[in-house]
Amino acid sequence: MKVVFVMGPTGSGKSSLAHRLAIEFSGAIFNCDSVQCYSKVDIGSAKPTEQQMLEVPHSLYSFVSPPQKLTAGEYRTKALEALLELSSQVPVAFVVGGTGFYFQALEKGMLDVPAADPELRSQLEAELERRGPVEMWGKLQSLDPLTALQIKPQDSYRILRALEVFESTGVGLAVWKEKQVFKGEAFPYPLLKLGVSISREKLEDRLKSRLSQMFQAGFVGEVQELLKEGLDNWAPLDSVGYKEIKQKLLSGENLKSLPEEILTSHMQLAKKQKTWFQRDPKINWVAMEDPGKAFREAKLKVEEFLSNGEVR
Repeated sequence: MKVVFVMGPTGSGKSSLAHRLAIEFSGAIFNCDSVQCYSKVDIGSAKPTEQQMLEVPHSLYSFVSPPQKLTAGEYRTKALEALLELSSQVPVAFVVGGTGFYFQALEKGMLDVPAADPELRSQLEAELERRGPVEMWGKLQSLDPLTALQIKPQDSYRILRALEVFESTGVGLAVWKEKQVFKGEAFPYPLLKLGVSISREKLEDRLKSRLSQMFQAGFVGEVQELLKEGLDNWAPLDSVGYKEIKQKLLSGENLKSLPEEILTSHMQLAKKQKTWFQRDPKINWVAMEDPGKAFREAKLKVEEFLSNGEVR
């Protein structure tokens, strides 16, 4: 079996492209979107429809139940297991999504950063309880300003991890990441990377249409049900779209401005995703301004890849 990564920003059309390619080449689709891994978050994560899942084998969707949280390392383990399971049944697997960190983990393994120190972590957690995340972020800024720039002052989890790494090694987490030293077995399958690009104007139009469909399908109600279950601190409810609705519902604010706020957040996310993927020179890009042309170009690249493993 060979593997094709189909990567790109949210709303760019990568899922529909991967679906057409999977049908064309009798392949299977594997999810690489961090939110779509979770159950009960279906509408706002734009998961494939039931019909799409009937047309093509799909894996790695909705396999994490509340209140569990999925790490990139756990995703890699699960993904490799799923790929192995279907490796003798399909000629090609299309791994599709926008979570660059998960793609990196799957292809290269995890960054070789020092393991957590339970005693130090306990001390830092107690300090966080006393001082709060903003003060702890200030501490990180004084010790490791480069890493602090990459973390929001309210992100307790990442602040603690960054402080833990710095205090145990004397080297900032950002520096560890720059070294790009990975641990884990090499990716075991021949790999082609396809990237989906789209203009800002076209992307905004697509996202507006998709968000309208999500609200009509009951996006707000989906979040309300999760809050009733006491899941307001569950990881996927801090993702784009879910986070904005959650905040409005918990504060009792008017929901009228939600579509515009969520659109803005999606556009910001897309910009970050685009920046992440553009760092990889091995990605073969197709432009979704013309979906038909993008499919033909992608189809040709996949044909070349399947026939001899080389793409011009």
